[in-house]
Amino acid sequence: MVHLTAADLVESGALPPRALEACIECLRDRGNLLVTGVAGAGKTVLMHALADLLPADERLLALDAADELRLERPQWERITLRRDDPAESPQQAAARALQAAPCRLVVGNLCPPETGEILRAMLCRWQAGSLIAVAAGSPDEALRRLSAWALLDGFTMESAPRTLAELIDLAVCVQREPDGSRRTEAALVAPTASAGWCCRPA
Repeated sequence: MVHLTAADLVESGALPPRALEACIECLRDRGNLLVTGVAGAGKTVLMHALADLLPADERLLALDAADELRLERPQWERITLRRDDPAESPQQAAARALQAAPCRLVVGNLCPPETGEILRAMLCRWQAGSLIAVAAGSPDEALRRLSAWALLDGFTMESAPRTLAELIDLAVCVQREPDGSRRTEAALVAPTASAGWCCRPA
């Protein structure tokens, strides 16, 4: 996989400068950033570019089931989530990883088995300023999927959407156009009075 920087993505037109500014501000303020898009849209490329923006002296922990995350920085560790490993479930692997108390998490393609562990760690603010990727066609769809997965791991119908609204500060959606080009849009995520969330352009 070609490792592109945020500047490369801006130059190619895949990442508008305004969206990049929103990402930089979110990560600088230790907000949690959700990267979403359908398969093949370019989520992992964007995740690598955004991870490059994090302070080099912070230790990152990458959780990934496909071994796609390869961060170019001195202080990082990867734990692979083996969803077919009978010796250690994804929940157990995530829990073991979080015991190391990294400065931030970089989670590639979050899925149901480990969602609860990750959200609980973020609730404790142990890993504020994390990057999480979820396969979905829009920020709303990604949040709905996360909410549904949280229900499978002990969250309630009320707590799941409220938790996500509190945890996710910015959602960035990568879309692949018919001509093969990529387009990225950023949306601010905020809680609503009905204990849900709303997304508005950043």
